[in-house]
Amino acid sequence: MTRFTLGAYETQTASPVDFSQVVEVVKGRSITSLADWGGNRFELGLSGNVMLRIFASGADIEVNCYSTQNQNDPLASALLLGEMPQAASVWQLEAKLRGLRTAFGIFYLLSSEREGIS
Repeated sequence: MTRFTLGAYETQTASPVDFSQVVEVVKGRSITSLADWGGNRFELGLSGNVMLRIFASGADIEVNCYSTQNQNDPLASALLLGEMPQAASVWQLEAKLRGLRTAFGIFYLLSSEREGIS
């Protein structure tokens, strides 16, 4: 049987969730690190400060997902700006950069609590 949990066991915040909730957290992220702790534990470090742990105990498997973000760090977000071909034109790159600048501006205003200023 497979169980899915969110939250770290080290901070006593792990709680059971549905498979779809784990998928929502990890989709669109890249694998940035990989660790095999031998025996029954395997970890995937994902972009956006997320860790995915897989524990095996006999026939039972647990997939645990938790944030590795420091308390004072700004929130990380995965942005989907569309697909790009390998040979992208300058105007496509400019459009993607403009989108990133706009997203950064929105996140900056929200994180500095200035969203109500006009």
